[in-house]
Amino acid sequence: GLAISQAMELFPQKVSLAIFVSAVMPGPSFPFSVISRKVLGDVGSTLDNKLYYDNGPNNPPTSFIFGPKYISQVLYQYSPPEDAALANMLERPQPLPVSSAEEVVFSKAKYGSVKRAFVVLEKDQAVPKQVQEGMIEKNPPNRVERIG
Repeated sequence: GLAISQAMELFPQKVSLAIFVSAVMPGPSFPFSVISRKVLGDVGSTLDNKLYYDNGPNNPPTSFIFGPKYISQVLYQYSPPEDAALANMLERPQPLPVSSAEEVVFSKAKYGSVKRAFVVLEKDQAVPKQVQEGMIEKNPPNRVERIG
């Protein structure tokens, strides 16, 4: 979600439609830092996930990584075991914005010019339905679809 949002802001003329599938959907009035506190705060304390504090334990986390149990039980619970095994082998720490100065600002002129669709996954365990609905409410996309 964050990657496509950044592409929308940097290259709006090259993105005709952004589809967020139960993903983080920041926007001009809903910064990534707000979403990450909600989603990653829960993710970091779940099962075997790890948050890294490269600037010390009294500062915000700088990156995170999904643990093998989380990958197989939450992200790939409906997939064959070999898919979860491959995801574990490919998993790398994901950087997080450390401060508001590092955060990408999404403008209405660029980000807002790209059409967006959001697919709500009712049974998603990684991004709970109430978080998905909150993102839709605070940053309404052009279209919302629901998968049961």
